[in-house]
Amino acid sequence: MLCIRLDFGVGPRRIPQCLFNLIEAEPEPSVRAVLGHCLFGYIHPYSDGNGRKARFLMNVLLASGGPDCNSR
Repeated sequence: MLCIRLDFGVGPRRIPQCLFNLIEAEPEPSVRAVLGHCLFGYIHPYSDGNGRKARFLMNVLLASGGPDCNSR
């Protein structure tokens, strides 16, 4: 059996908090949107509809960046 270990330098329970901190500190709206989408996919809180909600979250984060974000 092949086992691949990803080492992020933090424990698995701290990854969501680290991603929240990254989103909060990131000035670029498009990067915040990608990080938010990744965080929601990592947490996977619902039994169904996680992808739809993650895409909605990504759009909300992009829209919150202002009009310049969508025109690039």
